[in-house]
Amino acid sequence: MASSTPTKRQRIVLIIDANGYIGNAVARAFVPEEITPIVGAIDDVCTQESILPQLPPCVNVVVSTSESWPDYEGHYHNVGALSQPWKFRDASGGPLLIFTSGCKDYGADPTHLLPSSSLDSEGIVHPAPKPHTEETPLNPLSFLRPRTELASQIHDRLGYPYSTALVRPINLYGRSGSYFGEWFDVFSAAVAEGRQVVVPSRSGEGRDICQGVHVDDCAEAYVALAERFFYPPDWPFIEIDNKLEWQTFNISSRGTEETVDGIVRALCDEYGVEYAAGIRFVKPEDSKEGENPWPSQLVVDYPQLIEDKKLRYLTGWSDRRPLFREAVGLYKRAYEAAREGGKGWESVKKTEEMPSSAD
Repeated sequence: MASSTPTKRQRIVLIIDANGYIGNAVARAFVPEEITPIVGAIDDVCTQESILPQLPPCVNVVVSTSESWPDYEGHYHNVGALSQPWKFRDASGGPLLIFTSGCKDYGADPTHLLPSSSLDSEGIVHPAPKPHTEETPLNPLSFLRPRTELASQIHDRLGYPYSTALVRPINLYGRSGSYFGEWFDVFSAAVAEGRQVVVPSRSGEGRDICQGVHVDDCAEAYVALAERFFYPPDWPFIEIDNKLEWQTFNISSRGTEETVDGIVRALCDEYGVEYAAGIRFVKPEDSKEGENPWPSQLVVDYPQLIEDKKLRYLTGWSDRRPLFREAVGLYKRAYEAAREGGKGWESVKKTEEMPSSAD
């Protein structure tokens, strides 16, 4: 957890779980020059009495990137208790609360395949898929249901006097990797053991869309929402409401054609794996017991195409870092450095300080 005080605009930000993967990136994005750590255990309610005196009297933005399993519900209520708006209210009213869930709330979609102009192995031509938007019905995996349902209630639970914004990032990559780190783990293990890489694919040929966004681009979306909240533009909106309060925003990327096969081919080049002999795509129903090396089943076998048009239109935000397959070697080195820790983390920072791709 950290509080930060931007000197330029005099805004104070409380980041819950600033040591976490997203939270740390958000902290860097908000105030690179000044972050004051506040140590405490959110799920130990008694320690909140010691945390609160460390907080500044006025907070303009509260960013919650925290979750805890298996007791997500208990953790959710503890975060809510720490974030009670009367503790941070000032003369201008309650602050902006940006609360984090995820695009897995919508569930995987087997139709999210790269469009094909010719017949596939089963004689089917696949049209362009319809992306998930903020209006898509929620359909999470059973173990994610508590997060999906409770996060969706944030506007009702804390929407007054808070101004609440719920964000749903897609899978993240970069630095320590999040779930996309599985790509490196699986390929490294296969190469070390001299075996084929088994790749789950609902299409059977890797056309499944595997969209991700760099964690630092994701963090900049949080900043863009806060900036938009405090400094709304003076031009009229036509297609969407001109207020971001009590709205939900997807955070995605321009990688609408990023597929499992495209990433696999980039990793084959990086690891020196012969694509034809070293890769085997397997449909989930054809997978043998113990054959699938992927630990989470939330990246490769989870096709999703996510639209974030509302975020881009309302804030002007856009993702700038190279897509995962475009700089897979760079992200591999950063991931390995992050896993080393210590001096490795310095390597991560240096590795990821790179020119951005074209806007």
